[in-house]
Amino acid sequence: MKRLLTILIGVGGLLMLMQSNASAETKGFLSLRVGEALPNFVDSEGESTTGKGAATVGFTLGIQPSDLFRWDLVDFTYFSGEQSNPNRFPGLPNQYADGFSYSNMAIGTTMRWGYFGSDWKVHPYLTFGVAADRSIYEQRVNRESNWYFQWNVGAGVEYEIFENFSLGARYRFSETDFKRYDTKERSHKISAELIVMLFK
Repeated sequence: MKRLLTILIGVGGLLMLMQSNASAETKGFLSLRVGEALPNFVDSEGESTTGKGAATVGFTLGIQPSDLFRWDLVDFTYFSGEQSNPNRFPGLPNQYADGFSYSNMAIGTTMRWGYFGSDWKVHPYLTFGVAADRSIYEQRVNRESNWYFQWNVGAGVEYEIFENFSLGARYRFSETDFKRYDTKERSHKISAELIVMLFK
């Protein structure tokens, strides 16, 4: 958790410096997304158990200081589902071996590199981000929850329907380190996104 706080404080300081030096060309944007999350649980020896797919939703509030870069200042993602695979889940307590329900809520920041100039209708980009991940696992009366560190990478493309309004598709791979269970959760998320420019 200390590592996560250090990263987020550093990112916050960089954001404030960036905003204070932003030119009049800086743009703001809001995005909403919905899609599918496919989780996978991996133990320290590399053994894995595939989770069931679940719906994922999220939103982003960010700035675009140039045609080549966007910063999702606030990036929120949530998904929940059930896992009923009878196989034992690596690293998790035995009471979860026969399945459980789970939910993940990640709050962080993400950077997008691509080309977002108004002279292009199609805007491809790559992403990298970090987040604090609140993960909750439940099985009958058993409940485990905690905050963990998450990093993610991905790619996307958006198409400008008309001025200040675009539709897009995103892929994101995220890894959350559950240190207390010696387990990592790796998720593939595919989502559709709606992007609205707030000021230009």
